[in-house]
Amino acid sequence: MKVGLMIQGVDLFFSLFNNLALFIALVVLYRFIHEQFSAWPSSGRQIVMGIVFGFFAIGCMYEKIPVYEGVIVDQRNAVIALSGAFGGPVSALISGMLAGGFRVYLGGGGVLAGVVGVALAAFAGVVINLFFRPFSSLPRAFYFAFFASVLIVPGFLFVQDFKTGWLLTQAIALPYGVAIFCGIFVVGLLLNSQEGQAELDTLFRESEQQYRGLVESSEDLIVNVDRQARFSFVNHMAAMVLGCSPGESVGRSVFDFVLREDRRKTREWFEECIERNVRQAKLENRLVNMKNQSYRVVMWSCSFHYDDQGVFLGLGGIARDITERKRVMEEFRREAARRRALMDTATDGIVIINQEHCIIDANKAFAQMLGYELHEVLGMYTWEWEAVMTEGDTRHIFKDFSKVHTTFETQHRRKDGTAFDVEVSVGGTTIDHDSYIIAISRDISKRKVMEDHLVQAKEQAETASHAKSIFLANMSHEIRTPLNGLVGMLHLLRSSEPTEKQLEYVDIALNSSTRLNRLLSDILDLSKVEVGKIQVVKEPFDFKDVMVGLAHLFQPVAKQQGVEFSLNLDSDIPAVLLGDSTRLQQLLSNIVGNSIKFTENGTIKLDARLLPRCPADKTCLLFSIEDTGIGIPDEMVGVLFEPFTQVEGSYQRNFQGAGLGLSIVKGLVSLMGGTISLESEVGEGTTTYLSIPFETDQAASVSREKVKMVEAEGADLTLAHAVLLADDDRVSGLSAKWQMEKMGCTVTLVTNGELALEALSKSDFDMVVLDIQMPVLDGLETARAIRGGDVGLDKADIPIVALTAYAMTGDREKFLEAGMDDYLTKPMEPDELKGIFVALLN
Repeated sequence: MKVGLMIQGVDLFFSLFNNLALFIALVVLYRFIHEQFSAWPSSGRQIVMGIVFGFFAIGCMYEKIPVYEGVIVDQRNAVIALSGAFGGPVSALISGMLAGGFRVYLGGGGVLAGVVGVALAAFAGVVINLFFRPFSSLPRAFYFAFFASVLIVPGFLFVQDFKTGWLLTQAIALPYGVAIFCGIFVVGLLLNSQEGQAELDTLFRESEQQYRGLVESSEDLIVNVDRQARFSFVNHMAAMVLGCSPGESVGRSVFDFVLREDRRKTREWFEECIERNVRQAKLENRLVNMKNQSYRVVMWSCSFHYDDQGVFLGLGGIARDITERKRVMEEFRREAARRRALMDTATDGIVIINQEHCIIDANKAFAQMLGYELHEVLGMYTWEWEAVMTEGDTRHIFKDFSKVHTTFETQHRRKDGTAFDVEVSVGGTTIDHDSYIIAISRDISKRKVMEDHLVQAKEQAETASHAKSIFLANMSHEIRTPLNGLVGMLHLLRSSEPTEKQLEYVDIALNSSTRLNRLLSDILDLSKVEVGKIQVVKEPFDFKDVMVGLAHLFQPVAKQQGVEFSLNLDSDIPAVLLGDSTRLQQLLSNIVGNSIKFTENGTIKLDARLLPRCPADKTCLLFSIEDTGIGIPDEMVGVLFEPFTQVEGSYQRNFQGAGLGLSIVKGLVSLMGGTISLESEVGEGTTTYLSIPFETDQAASVSREKVKMVEAEGADLTLAHAVLLADDDRVSGLSAKWQMEKMGCTVTLVTNGELALEALSKSDFDMVVLDIQMPVLDGLETARAIRGGDVGLDKADIPIVALTAYAMTGDREKFLEAGMDDYLTKPMEPDELKGIFVALLN
């Protein structure tokens, strides 16, 4: 019986290799599954693997060999083990259940042994799966195949009784174990090879996709050209420039797309590079768009490819569209020619001086001014014609050319030795790391003669300026008073639940009123700046609140215009500063408003930085407002801060405004002890820099927090208070009365100060609001009478608010000196009115 079993074991060893066809099919199908289901989650792939390996294990069972009564063996366990090793636990479970279930279905005496063998094979596969790439090398594959074989063979012990199982195991352990080992070893290596190849293919495809994505998304033209000078590849940008799809371009000659005037040059360059065995070369030519016959100027950078014998194979080329750059260069050339022509035709003397203070270029007018021929002045030094400054003075004053930008008066010396008065405007510039000064000299001899007349004119101008101030004050009152009534009524109308169309009309009217009020304020501010009577207050304010409030004001406007507005604050800036927050907001609002006005798209950045160098008792801040707007021409920079000056000066204006904002900014910056400068390039944008000193008051932080608490408490507060309002203008008075009543106040309206005193003496009120200009008794006299106790000492401390159309220099101080607690400027806004009431009454 033992001999018979051994013979059957040898037959079994050879019969098991009949399953090689199934194994080969399994390897091929595994590669297919790995490629097609690579994007699936791990659990999904394991389920597919388990099903496939399970059916292959069932297929192996049909190659059955009887070795004992009711017992058959095959390579099913090798397949199950590989299912666990390469598919994972879920795959091993599914394939094991399929194979084990089918074995139970077949029946016979070896069912238990078959099921145990399947279970041991699945277990062995799961154990192998725990190790990373167990079949990545021959030694590792040997160890794991041997481990699986040793674990699977003992399954035969469960054939019938133990004695029979032991005899059967002894008989077939070696051949069956070797066969199982060989199956797992060989197929495991094949599967690992297919898995690795599939991963390499996946990586290659991903790399190719990434490369193609980069090539197709490039803004440069990228092409491949074969040895016959035909396109073999063009990217998306190249196809756009050529006016053909990539498919239409491939196979066509490169020279078909070259502008006719450039074809001969391009062909000669191509042939010469090949003849000289050139590897890298550059070429500029023009390509024709086949759709619209337009052309683009491109700069090629080409890499030529040759075989080992030096035979040309093709080239790869990258080209950049430089049409715009060429256009700009041509404009620069024309501009240089225009400037040369302007320089030669100018009536003022123009001279260009190098760092040695030697003339390198001049116009005819300058030479004629000094009595020389043009060639005679070239090479002259500054001090040879300068009659006031010595050589030492000149070198000292104009030491740093980069900082030279000024206008001054001096005298020039003619060839005959006589001197004459001139006005000289000088500006420094740097070209290719070399510094130069451009000076424009104007003969002002006749102007000097007229200076005596100007003295008289100056006195007359001062008289006129004083009259203008009085006129502006009266005009401010006469315009703001009816405007206050108009704005107030519009606000009341807006809050009276109008229809959507009526609301649109009201908003348009309010915007127009705001624009009129802003123009009036700008005119008054300009007047105050011009006469030097504007005052800058010094009080604590929360710097971050001011800046964030400014950002909240402009962000909706910028967003509506399609402009990105950003605010960046240096964290080292103290929380509370001493200074004039209102003027700071006015400065920044003017500049940011201009940026939004002149920026159609792009970005506007408002930055605030702490300057490191500053006096010990100061906090110096640098504000920069950068935009990507239309920019400012060089010739406008010098006059942009003058009143009524705008970049646009024609009737076809794209932007509104009176041209007062920057002139006010310049004056306010000077009053605040700061400086202003700007950088601009037409078409690129403008950056404005403000350097302003403040003082730091640590103790003011506590007060500021208290103010914030009051503001928070009064945000939604209903003001149920009795208010006495005195205003002689009926419309303005009714408008203010109704607005206060809207806030919850009970309002008594009188038309002059005398009636106000009478009403206050008879009734109790929580607050008094006084117009300044009234008949009988004006607002200031009324306030003094109340504070003096004329209506009772118990009412001398009642809060008093001025409602005024005056907005000239010193008005605020007059109101406070008369005993008023605060004031509102007509036209008043409801939010401002409520803010003052909350602060004074609560």
